[in-house]
Amino acid sequence: KFQLETLFYIFYALPKDVLQAYAAQELYTREWRYHVESKVWFKRATASDGIPNNNASAGQFIYFDINTWERRMYGN
Repeated sequence: KFQLETLFYIFYALPKDVLQAYAAQELYTREWRYHVESKVWFKRATASDGIPNNNASAGQFIYFDINTWERRMYGN
């Protein structure tokens, strides 16, 4: 299995490639969801995500920021 950052790299660096589809499928399996309009991957925040100020009980989400290449809380 690839690391999460590797899957995001494959997805964003190889548009219209079969590898992009495989990366997207694996991200989906890991409970990430792609927002087509904003072109960003989101996931419901859990305690195991290791994101500071994570309050998973409030139904918060994290997203993968392609500018900083890290996971961030949505709305912060």
